[in-house]
This record gives sequence, C-alpha cells and structure tokens, in this order.
Amino acid sequence: MKLTEKQIEDVFEKFYKELISTDLTLKGRQVKIQNLRADLHFVDKNGRNVIVELKREPVTREDIGQLIQYAGIVKNSKVMLIAPIIPTSIKIAFEHYGIDYREFSLSKIEELYDKVKLIGEQTQIPKSILPINKADYITIPDKLHDVSVPLKTTTTFQ
Repeated sequence: MKLTEKQIEDVFEKFYKELISTDLTLKGRQVKIQNLRADLHFVDKNGRNVIVELKREPVTREDIGQLIQYAGIVKNSKVMLIAPIIPTSIKIAFEHYGIDYREFSLSKIEELYDKVKLIGEQTQIPKSILPINKADYITIPDKLHDVSVPLKTTTTFQ
C-alpha cells in the first residue's frame, strides 16, 4: 500500500505522542499560515507553537524553504519536518539552524495507518493498538525537551 500524505497525517494526528513527543498538545491540522498550510500545529508544555510539516517523499530543497518560512512567520515557535528520508546535508543544515526533524519507516507508518482505520473516530485509543516499541517508529531523539526558555505568549493563526 502506498500511503498519501493525508493518510500519513492521519497517523501522526492519532499517534503524535508516541511518534513525536509526549509534551505536545494537538491544536490543529492543515492550519493556514499566511499563504501556506501547515500539516499539524501543536503547543508544547512551555506554550511554544510547534509547526510540523510531513512529507511522503524524500526531502527536497523546496521543503527546507517551506520550513524556514514557517519559522519566520510564526513567532515563538519551533518547526519540524518529518519524512521517510532526509539527506545528511539537510540534517546538518537543520541542526545548524535549530530545525527539528524526524525520519520514519513507511512500512511502520502503514502498519499504524491500519490501526488508525480500526480506531475510527474513537476518542480513547485502546492500549492494545499503540506501538509496542517507540524506537521502531522514529530514528531521531526527541529534541523538544531541549527548550531552554519558557515562552510567555502563544501565537494564534488567522
């Protein structure tokens, strides 16, 4: 099965605590930010906006520009790119500029998508459906815990 970006987004919407960070609260999906549309919007435990862009294909230079735009538009935020393949040179650039990233296994996300379909619109996810081993789903350590300065305000998107 070849998942669409929307289906990948479905997985990350349901399993973001397991796949990204337990310190996040989902605020929105397909959030309009000026002339862009971010896949997922979270707020972390310090009140900082976290903008997540998901990609189904390997990351390109255009994707980097999109993340930089989010960082420039949304005050008091962190931006994150999540994709199956992120070239080493882009990872180095992201680390230099403080952009978070994660890589994922498409086959593991496909397994989780099957579980998302089973869950449907339930508000409580049965424990038997959750990933057993978090390390199977992400390859980059959680950098969200490194936020050193709590923020006083949050940005709302209009």
